Amino acid sequence: MFGLKAFTFAGNREDIDVRVTVPERVRRSTVMIENMFVFTPAGVAVPLGEVATITESQAFATIRRLNRKRKISVQADAYREMANPDQLATEIKPRLVEALSDLHGVALVQRGRQKDFSDSMSSLPLGMLMASGLIYVVLAWLFSSFTQPLVVMLAIPFAMIGMIWGHLLMGHSMTFLSMIGFIALAGIVVNDSLIFMEFFNERRREGMTVYDAGVSTGQARFRAIMLTTITTVLGLLPMMMEKSFQAQFLIPMAITIAFGLMSATFIILLVLPSLLMIMDDVVHLVRVAWSGNVHLERKNPKLEDPELAMLKKV
Repeated sequence: MFGLKAFTFAGNREDIDVRVTVPERVRRSTVMIENMFVFTPAGVAVPLGEVATITESQAFATIRRLNRKRKISVQADAYREMANPDQLATEIKPRLVEALSDLHGVALVQRGRQKDFSDSMSSLPLGMLMASGLIYVVLAWLFSSFTQPLVVMLAIPFAMIGMIWGHLLMGHSMTFLSMIGFIALAGIVVNDSLIFMEFFNERRREGMTVYDAGVSTGQARFRAIMLTTITTVLGLLPMMMEKSFQAQFLIPMAITIAFGLMSATFIILLVLPSLLMIMDDVVHLVRVAWSGNVHLERKNPKLEDPELAMLKKV
């Protein structure tokens, strides 16, 4: 009656089972069902009514279990051009919980894409924390400073501006791969910041003030930073323009890196020098508060004392 699965056809979005069943006119008639022939263990064909008692009642066609408890799966397809599936799931969940509150023994369990997304997001902060810690250690070793790596890493959150606007302009929803792309974007942003900070420290060692060193570094390293951004964006452009079904999963990650890097490029040239000047003001205020001398002269910590240099030569 229910049929036998003879073949599974692979469709575009789901697999379709091909079943072989008795004709519908037989399934709809109780008399026809009673007169159907079934085979006994001995291989003899007998009418079903001779070996079974047939009664009409309502029952489940299939009983499914999850953790040894009966379950019913509620699924739906969202029209992406009108609504976001993640947003719909968030709005529907409180209504389902309220509807099931009066049904004792019935619980709502999140599964499918929402469950996978929740599990993935639970481990993402740990990965971001580990990546940030390793970036800080490398920068602290490179700059021989504990404060400059913090200034460089403060530019990373500003890259979220381009990531958000990129998804809005391209019409894609933010997925877990978008978050993975943001972690990769953090390393690329730090790479651009390294180009800026290395020349900034050289200008400071030459005796320039923080303001003059920032302006001179921006002028000298503008081309190198822009070339890094342009080559990365052009490399990701074919993936963002791809229309095939296989590429749809990776497009959000490409959007995050490309648009985040474009916004971070201008932020590095504007925000990073500003952060360096703010840090210099904070260090100066701490020194004034510690010494109590309001007219304390600002010193260049990177500039070597001439007398000390003479002693080293001797």
